[in-house]
Amino acid sequence: MTEGRLTGVPNELARCLRDAQLCAEACESYLGVLPESEDVELQARANEMLATPAAVARVLIDVTDHPTELVLAAARLCRDATRDGAQAARSLPGAEAVVTAMETSAESCARLLDATSETH
Repeated sequence: MTEGRLTGVPNELARCLRDAQLCAEACESYLGVLPESEDVELQARANEMLATPAAVARVLIDVTDHPTELVLAAARLCRDATRDGAQAARSLPGAEAVVTAMETSAESCARLLDATSETH
């Protein structure tokens, strides 16, 4: 893999990073309002389902200036974490926007990974 490989897919990379940002913000926003809830079980479930996708999305954003291999590894991890998180979060009350943000991020990561595999 070459260092400049992602330069061939600027639109996919930009979309992926934007969607990862929106995903992280949606997860963090949902988790931010939970302390107002008296339902400790709901808080624990939501943290279990949303903390990892939010953190992985933030890592993806932070590694974009690193070697291509690291960016693609983070994109794979983000795709998997957000896809799994979206599936799990369907059971959370009022989490429709979070589920949508995670699904969108997973799809953007998949498109970026597909585009980079096509360029070599």
